[in-house]
Amino acid sequence: MSKQPYSAWYTHSSWRRRRKRQLAQEPFCRLCLAQGRSIIASVVDHVTPHRGDRNAFKHGALQSLCESCHNSAKQQIEKHGFVRDIGLDGKPIDPKHPSYTGKRPTAGSETIPLPPLDVSKLIG
Repeated sequence: MSKQPYSAWYTHSSWRRRRKRQLAQEPFCRLCLAQGRSIIASVVDHVTPHRGDRNAFKHGALQSLCESCHNSAKQQIEKHGFVRDIGLDGKPIDPKHPSYTGKRPTAGSETIPLPPLDVSKLIG
């Protein structure tokens, strides 16, 4: 955890109780379950980042994640809007991936359409 002004919020008894209740209600990692894996969660994550907003921290929706997903997949979602992982079939696992939506993420939260693919150049 970084040393942000709100880092101390995670040490309060109210957060510890809320965290314990969340892990009891949702003991498995939400992102792993979506991929068919049953991994025990160890991190309670704010679905929408609170970004230092005390009200969002105290009352925002939570999800249970394993440490791996919290430190990788969740960060990708916050940065890009989708998970960049590729499945065994060679296709992206996230339905929000640009290959499925036809949109490419930009530096901001907006998206722009992908140019049409010229298949003739691939057949060569």
